[in-house]
Amino acid sequence: MIDRNDLRRYRHAMICQLHVKPFFDANNDGIGDVGGLTEKFDYIVDLGARLQDKI
Repeated sequence: MIDRNDLRRYRHAMICQLHVKPFFDANNDGIGDVGGLTEKFDYIVDLGARLQDKI
């Protein structure tokens, strides 16, 4: 179980926030979307990020 009160787990972490709307547009309507974000996961990982499904 993760102890969410233990701040040591963030000591060497880099936390990024991606803004979906300007990031990538998957359905070509001119506005970024979640589909575009998930399409670019490999690109984000290549930049050195580790994607986790649970925080």
